[in-house]
Amino acid sequence: MTTEIDERDGEQEPQPGRWKKRLGLGFGCLLMLLIITYFVVTSSGFVKGVILPRVGKSMNSDLKVESVSLSPFSELRLTGLKLQPNGREPLLTAAEARVRYSLIDIMRGTIRVNELTLVSPVIELIKNPDGSSNLDPVTQGPQKQKQPEP
Repeated sequence: MTTEIDERDGEQEPQPGRWKKRLGLGFGCLLMLLIITYFVVTSSGFVKGVILPRVGKSMNSDLKVESVSLSPFSELRLTGLKLQPNGREPLLTAAEARVRYSLIDIMRGTIRVNELTLVSPVIELIKNPDGSSNLDPVTQGPQKQKQPEP
């Protein structure tokens, strides 16, 4: 690694081709970051700890599973599925739920599910005397609390 020193102000001139090394190093770091992100996002812990709670919250429910297997381009497999609306009895339990899809089609804007399988599903719909049911929190959307007016 040789550099020439400019005698006028003592600064070093960069070698030609050095920017190529930096660009290659930057590209390599970006590729490594993408690979690490892929493994984190497709892990069972990430799906159970981040994705499923958000899905459950959007349905006003608690969504729990025992294990998750995710192939991001083709399949999602949930074992020990339990959907329980907030403050109500469980609505759905299933030994296994399997969804096969094409991620490429979804990215193009076409939601196409090739297979949806529920193994040993139990749907428990409970209707109360006041007309409410354990399905209401899922179908009605988020409950907005009214603020008392001063």
